Amino acid sequence: MYVLMNSTHALSWGILTPFVFIFSLYIKRPSGHLKDHPDEIKRRCWVVGITTLLWNILFYYLNSHEHLSSQGPGIMTWIGISFTFPNYLSVICALAMTNVLFAGSLVQVLFEDPPEIKRNLISMKEYIMIPIFEETMYRSCLITCLISGGFGWSSMWISDLLYSLSLFYQIEDVINFKRKTSLQSLTPVLFQIFFKSIFGLYAGYVFIVTGSLYSVIVVNSFTKFMGLPNFKFLEHTHPAHKYKNAIIFTYASGVCVFATLQYLMMNPEFFNSWHAEFSIGALIIEIKIDIQVS
Repeated sequence: MYVLMNSTHALSWGILTPFVFIFSLYIKRPSGHLKDHPDEIKRRCWVVGITTLLWNILFYYLNSHEHLSSQGPGIMTWIGISFTFPNYLSVICALAMTNVLFAGSLVQVLFEDPPEIKRNLISMKEYIMIPIFEETMYRSCLITCLISGGFGWSSMWISDLLYSLSLFYQIEDVINFKRKTSLQSLTPVLFQIFFKSIFGLYAGYVFIVTGSLYSVIVVNSFTKFMGLPNFKFLEHTHPAHKYKNAIIFTYASGVCVFATLQYLMMNPEFFNSWHAEFSIGALIIEIKIDIQVS
């Protein structure tokens, strides 16, 4: 089957996707609950999970063209959850490359207290539920939508732009918690939005190259666990300060190795990514001609 739309139709679906995702957060929302309140976490998991499922079903039902060719991929391939060896291998490659990128942070942890993994609702939300819902909507559905509309590799940065704009809803939590806003109170949130925007661009690239939803979910979970880069080791009172040269070297080396090995480890031909092949554009033109003829 093929998922195929004109550019205007695809862009409309692309804009609606993050809007629907964020809107679902406010369905039956009780007043006064912050995002980490246990009842709020349970409510969000239910409403966002159901919305994600229904939106994807609606998207593929309305925009798929099964009659065009028997050679087209199945819906599991479009979503990125096909049971194939390259799909599973992409998880290892993507996670390995992300570990290289975070090499400095990983080495820094060796000289500090290891992060504590708490088994509670907040951890489940941050490391399991949010990665699954976000990547299914913002990468799998949104990028597939844009690619099928003929945007090709531009789907990567267009989806990231829509993803970044949708993150500004997080400012509401600051307002509810602080009861008043200032540049100082908003700075951490704005910095997180910027950091997530960079990640969104990377996750979009990984999804197109690998065609695997599994890989971007795992990468999302890993980056949430590692968090923002922490440069407190530069302070003289920090226990890892005496190792600062080694940590700085590892940070720089990780970025350089990541940039060097990125294409080798993330080669679309290696993963037989349908999304990367479809992004070339020639295949879309050929299918559109078939539609016009039929």
